Amino acid sequence: MTSKIMIFLTVALFSGANLAAFNVITPGAGDTAVEHVNSTLEHDARGVPNYRINPPEGSSRIVFTIPCDATAQNYITVRFKGGESRHERLYLADAEGNIFHAKVNSDLVILDDPSSNGIRPGGWFYVTAPVPVELTRGKQQVKLSIVSRGRNKGYANRKSDYEQTMPSRGIYRIYSHAGEMFVPQPDDSAGEVISPYTYGDYKPLSAGTIRKIREHMIKVADDQAQHTMNNQLYSPDWRKKVSSGKWPGAMVGGFFVRSIPKSGKYDLQKVKDDTAKHYIYYNNLGPYVCAEILSYVYNMKESKFYKSREVLERIALGLDYARRSQGGNGGYVDVWEKRWVGGPERRWGSGSLEGFTHGSLGRAFVAVYDDLKQTGMLNEKIDDDASDKTAPVTRLKAYVDLFSMSVDFLKDKNGHAPNQDSMNVLGIFPQVQALRLLAPDKRFDFDAQVRKRVLGTTGLGHKPGEFTWVTPRGLSLEPRGSGYGGYTCEYGQNQPEEYLQLARYSGIEDVLKVAEKAAYTYPRFWYPVYHADGRIDMRAEGFINWRNCIRNGKNIEAGHGGALELKNPYCIRAFQLKIMNGELSDLSSFKPVTKGGHHFTMARHVMQQAANTVKLLSELSAAKVRLPHEHGQPDFAWADELAQAVAVKYGDKYLFATLNWRHPADKANGFARFHFLSPEFETMATTVIKNVGGQYGLNVCRYGDVFIALNNSLNRSYNVKVPDDFIGENSRELIGGGKVKSMLVIAPQTSAVIVKYPADK
Repeated sequence: MTSKIMIFLTVALFSGANLAAFNVITPGAGDTAVEHVNSTLEHDARGVPNYRINPPEGSSRIVFTIPCDATAQNYITVRFKGGESRHERLYLADAEGNIFHAKVNSDLVILDDPSSNGIRPGGWFYVTAPVPVELTRGKQQVKLSIVSRGRNKGYANRKSDYEQTMPSRGIYRIYSHAGEMFVPQPDDSAGEVISPYTYGDYKPLSAGTIRKIREHMIKVADDQAQHTMNNQLYSPDWRKKVSSGKWPGAMVGGFFVRSIPKSGKYDLQKVKDDTAKHYIYYNNLGPYVCAEILSYVYNMKESKFYKSREVLERIALGLDYARRSQGGNGGYVDVWEKRWVGGPERRWGSGSLEGFTHGSLGRAFVAVYDDLKQTGMLNEKIDDDASDKTAPVTRLKAYVDLFSMSVDFLKDKNGHAPNQDSMNVLGIFPQVQALRLLAPDKRFDFDAQVRKRVLGTTGLGHKPGEFTWVTPRGLSLEPRGSGYGGYTCEYGQNQPEEYLQLARYSGIEDVLKVAEKAAYTYPRFWYPVYHADGRIDMRAEGFINWRNCIRNGKNIEAGHGGALELKNPYCIRAFQLKIMNGELSDLSSFKPVTKGGHHFTMARHVMQQAANTVKLLSELSAAKVRLPHEHGQPDFAWADELAQAVAVKYGDKYLFATLNWRHPADKANGFARFHFLSPEFETMATTVIKNVGGQYGLNVCRYGDVFIALNNSLNRSYNVKVPDDFIGENSRELIGGGKVKSMLVIAPQTSAVIVKYPADK
């Protein structure tokens, strides 16, 4: 019965695939079918006409009537000019401007957003969205509109940050068609077509060049540390300032303390609350990492701050402040009331993204522990609760309390996403290291619980079919795990290195295997962008992301541990390319970070680079390795069934897909995102696919010359009929290999990807 059902569905799905566009609206070419509602016909610098939708957002739109297929799924494709920068979003809507799927997921019909900047300079790119079938069923034409909105409100602090303030990106053509993949028309000029080229072999840098890089990095690290110290409530005579009433003792050592006027007349509660609120809004309590930032230069032999007694005191005072500002349960932030949770009346911390902070404090302490002990600073008595009514305690006792409460807080604090959960688990281990230094004879009863957290955050603590953050192939599922998550480049690329750190900390062999698998997974989604000047430009796929859409991709990222410790060939090649394109060897690109909401993370990254890059440059393998999608590499297809993510290379064409993209929790939605790149053109599409069996079932789709059958079932095989035009001598199955047959048997948790090659291949 299953076989017969699958044959029927396959035929129904692909009977009209890849038809040519049957209607084209070209701006300025007798476009009487277009109605302008606060939109205009413009001409760009080359004199090419285009539509632009003007602010304010709301009713502004262009309205158009197009022919449609009364029985098939219809699509709209829009042509955009590459390289243009805009900050608005465009959506497909009904004639009155009501965005389709607005109550469920309006991004299913989004045509443009700010991440389109920088795509395909000098040419065109094409974006496709589905028209709801209920609008076209039984009709010969349909009236639609394209509306404009500002940027995503979720990542903006002020209304002015997300309201539409400028005309939209230019709309150069509107096409209607019934096939899933749009193919440019004969009169669609491709613009400049760059022939693919190889990046060549890596040649290690000379010792002299590495020495110059090191000298520059040390200077930058010193400048970064100086900026950090300039924003710490500290001076050599801080005790005098406290006793005179000019400074509040509770805040001494804190970084980026707020609301202390130069006059010295302050409201202590306001100082506490304003500082706490500032910490919340800046990079998940980012200022707490400043003690760690200073610990780097303190231990750098070439730094002017090397073993500086003042820097050591600053680090200690920063940790003292962290203890005073710590809540009664070990947390640091009240996410609801956004106020101080520290002493003297410690309140409950409620943050779920604090692992970054706790781990940083632990690392800062471990880095300077020996000198704190040798100088006697651990035995000095300090105020640990911001109260003049309780007796001071030794730093040693204060720090035992600081780190043990941090562990208690984090060991039960699950994140809301894989990156958050692993960040919290990683934050535990530096606290454990600190406690073992401070109280080597004391037993801390948390090893079993921490081990359970490690297994859970790396996808090892579950059975098939149960919730997990990580797929069996090592791909993290942003943002909500297997219930509501999938491939995401901006967080996912960092996960392999975090898994490796967890393996080092925990000593669990299986965690190391997860790190090894993940290091091979993400490079499947790295693709080359070719330029007339022949420069190296490798990007991580971002259009099929589950989280933030990054249409123009993101810089590829690999961990030092992946390259030097795991000796993963893809990590090695990633760093080779970064050196070859100047990203790691260009001194002008390495400078202090002193502003921006995420500048604390970036500042810490500057210090890590200064500390570790020379080792990388000196020890990086010169092996002749290549990334999967580099020019000249073998064709392949790769699929992750649980993430429902697919990557395909055939010749110099690349296709990336996420099936059931942004589906409801634990349910399939029948939509997929595709990103296709070739030397001639580039398309991004959201299409309708066929699903049988729900989230843990079979998905069948095609996009251009690629046919995909992905089985996410845990225990059921499916028979799938291959479309007739994919059967023949010019077709190849790229996952399992072998000759393409008319019927495929797709076993549980496996996939098949068939590519139809040109006849001359």
